[in-house]
Amino acid sequence: MSNIEVIQKLYRAFRNKNYDAFFSICTDDLEWIQNEGFPGGATCQGATEVVEKVFKANDNNWKNFAYEIEQFLDAGDSVIVIGKYSGYHRISGKSMSAVAAHVYDLREGKVCRFRMFADTKTIWDAMSGQCLAIGYWGKDITYTMQRLASFFPRRREEERRGIMGAVVWSIQVKIAVIFA
Repeated sequence: MSNIEVIQKLYRAFRNKNYDAFFSICTDDLEWIQNEGFPGGATCQGATEVVEKVFKANDNNWKNFAYEIEQFLDAGDSVIVIGKYSGYHRISGKSMSAVAAHVYDLREGKVCRFRMFADTKTIWDAMSGQCLAIGYWGKDITYTMQRLASFFPRRREEERRGIMGAVVWSIQVKIAVIFA
């Protein structure tokens, strides 16, 4: 099976929610890197973490979430996939379409690393106007505050400070509810 065929099989597995097929395509030391700024974006280690923190999370947050493939590019031990994300946010009801490129590195016919490069602004725009429930997952509070501040770029500085003050208090009780 060619590397492109492996990646095509991976997308079929996700589309059909056949996670056993996904597990069989990935190495045990899989590294899955979503670009910073992507909602829930992080680096996952291992296929199980990817299924739980990426694919099931997307299903919970988006209706008809999909990655529409435009082109596969063979790059030796890597495959580049050009396409776009689409879906409807379950809370805001807004749709989005965001261009993205996926880069898969393969070792001995299995995916060992994924890197994503996406237009995250269009995704965040589709999520705007919602009530965001944000849990504090043990990350640095400063980093969390910087991420949260990015939700309110058009607000007056006084409003942002008030919102951030509420967030600091809410983080102490492990959840913040913010109206964007």
